Amino acid sequence: VAPDGESPAVEPSYWQEALDEIHALPDGGLVITDQNSSQWIDQGHFDGSYNYGVLSFNLESGYKWARSLPADALYFPGVNPGFSAERIHYSSDTDTPRNAGETYEDRWQMALDVDIEPEMVVITTFNEWHEGTQIEPAESGVLDSLGQPYKDYDPLPPEGYLQLTRKWVDTFLAMDWPEFDTQRVRIRLATTSDWTDFNLVSGGTWLRPTIVSSSESAQTASLIDGHFALNQPIAQAEAGNLIEMIVDIQFADIDSDGTLVFEITRGNIGMTWVEFYSYADGEPELIETVRWGGITGDGRNTRSIELQADALFGDAP
Repeated sequence: VAPDGESPAVEPSYWQEALDEIHALPDGGLVITDQNSSQWIDQGHFDGSYNYGVLSFNLESGYKWARSLPADALYFPGVNPGFSAERIHYSSDTDTPRNAGETYEDRWQMALDVDIEPEMVVITTFNEWHEGTQIEPAESGVLDSLGQPYKDYDPLPPEGYLQLTRKWVDTFLAMDWPEFDTQRVRIRLATTSDWTDFNLVSGGTWLRPTIVSSSESAQTASLIDGHFALNQPIAQAEAGNLIEMIVDIQFADIDSDGTLVFEITRGNIGMTWVEFYSYADGEPELIETVRWGGITGDGRNTRSIELQADALFGDAP
């Protein structure tokens, strides 16, 4: 993300000083990022995260990034009825058909299905008419400034998207949001590799991480799309530099008699360590340490870790 149209992209921490000054003003202020990763909250001090609609190529992950936001971060899901920017010469692979309103309804449903209460739902519409996201009634056959006809919403009636909006707004306002029965775990991820990913594969759900600390020399230290990412420049890794992140994270949907399966994936350089700490007795207690420096030959070097749930959570429900 660049601070302006002429500058290169910057790291999340670039914004921290400015946002701290805004937050210190007598009337304060909220600043929301359109980057859907916890590092923009932890390192940049943004107050929450927003996504610009959801295009078809990332519908699989949908709005699950909301579960990766810290506990006090605000969730602003964005929805729109479809996308087509052919008028402004975007690539056709960004087009998303409306499917007679199904696309719009799918996005609303997914935004609410992550079980994180949105601060508000953002509808991208009128001012993005050129990108085909409008929900206002269309007048079929009228030409735009480029001489192209506006399309109608057939088989929906002209007011169809406004009616769907009323339905979903009512659904949103009437929802009872779940109180997650969660258990806190501390995880220390350390590596001398250039990149390491750490993921929960099965046995529960993790959400709402709080980054306790992370190395200044780490390029990335965050929960992204449901997995931890800890990266550093390859030159640092080749010199044996150790980076780490320590995270407190909430686990839900736990089977106390079951097994938790995790996965480490890492680069070809160095070694990675994972330490698991239980809060079962109130203070973090080291339960398990796993080291992984193997090379599998496929460039991804993956290892599975299995832990009994009761070792981490004690008498979890």
